[in-house]
Amino acid sequence: MERGVAVVGPTGSGKTALVASLARHGLLRGVPVVSVDAFAVYRGLEVTAWVPSPAERAAIDYRLIGVLDVRAEASLGWFMQQLDAVERSARLVVLVGGTSLWVRGAVNAVAPPPPAPGLRSWLELRSQSRANLRALRQLLAATDPRAEATIDGPNARRIVRALEVSLATGGERSVAEGGLATEGPARYRQVGLRLDPRELRRRIVERVAAQLDAGWLDA
Repeated sequence: MERGVAVVGPTGSGKTALVASLARHGLLRGVPVVSVDAFAVYRGLEVTAWVPSPAERAAIDYRLIGVLDVRAEASLGWFMQQLDAVERSARLVVLVGGTSLWVRGAVNAVAPPPPAPGLRSWLELRSQSRANLRALRQLLAATDPRAEATIDGPNARRIVRALEVSLATGGERSVAEGGLATEGPARYRQVGLRLDPRELRRRIVERVAAQLDAGWLDA
């Protein structure tokens, strides 16, 4: 049974604006809107995650924004637990975001890979230097080339998580598309937003400028 709608799309495609428009037309009364963003869940990262404005949040029942200290762990397993609590209390749920693995977890009931906190801590420590991060990426390319190919730039967080899953499961699991088991049919109907690449690039440039004006570097 479908639990609601998942609004998905690249950064800057207008997901938050679409939700705000739905609210203005009275279509979200009594409907919780769950942020599916691994950065928005942390307090103090409002500018980094570019979360909805206070005015937008006052008019919408947003969930999972600014609920964790930055030192806390936010994994797929944690997110699925939080989403389950929301689903138990609401007939319909709207998801908006963000973090592709979490979207897959919500929509396709992806089984979270087993955590390996000791391994993750070691990988995070090693990833703090550029040279070591390049070495970790090379290790990921050797152990899970599908996952490595999906990571843009020196994204330490994603490299560490992908390696944690690959190494902890002996290469049997992967964060790459199709690498995590799913259970049953889609649980949410996805609404995908797509823009002309030039327009999307313009919006992203404008967002970065707005984030800098909002004190992003000082946050």
